[in-house]
Amino acid sequence: MSLGLVFALPCFLAKANEDEIRLLIRSDDMGVAKSINDACIDTYKYGVARSVEVIVNGSWFLDAVELLKQNPGFDVGVHLCVTSEWSKCKWRPLTRAPSMVDPDGYFWPTTGPRTGPLASPGFTGSNPDLKEVEAELRAQIELAMKHLPNVTHVSAHMGAATATDALRALTQRVADDYGLGLQYDELQRFPRIGGIDAKDFESELVEALEKIEPGTYMLVEHPG
Repeated sequence: MSLGLVFALPCFLAKANEDEIRLLIRSDDMGVAKSINDACIDTYKYGVARSVEVIVNGSWFLDAVELLKQNPGFDVGVHLCVTSEWSKCKWRPLTRAPSMVDPDGYFWPTTGPRTGPLASPGFTGSNPDLKEVEAELRAQIELAMKHLPNVTHVSAHMGAATATDALRALTQRVADDYGLGLQYDELQRFPRIGGIDAKDFESELVEALEKIEPGTYMLVEHPG
């Protein structure tokens, strides 16, 4: 059995050999904070991450742009964002989208409804207007492509932009209009590694690699 790292997204479309494990390591949520931006770049320059997802609504998007232009080999995806999960770091839509936001004008913190002390209807529970969603997704993609020539695909932050059949069809259509790929269904999700100290991550990763079956996998991590 052999292990190969996937260095570009189009490699997803090539069929793996029967005894081959192929792994794409992706960094997530670039554009949210300076520490995240720097850590994402470090995973590319000094590690094995070869793809990164960028939230253009994030406060540090333009810093991410500068860093990514200095590292043009880093495959870039637009992490389509219609939720804002952090309590002290919030994002708003780029467009006027009243059906997509909370009373303060921020995206809802969850994809679906949440009960309890932090109750929220979530993105899907607020019945967003699909026309507003489409306009927002297009604005995010166009802003990313304006500044970053190496955008190859889109993905859905917290799965929100593809959370229902209607949303997935919309997001797929928008991605197609810009010639961008949308999360590939043929990819297998790498076993989750979490709840451990940073010093134990390498050994946990090796152990997971020893257990998985041949196929093409994606491991998504959140540096920073």
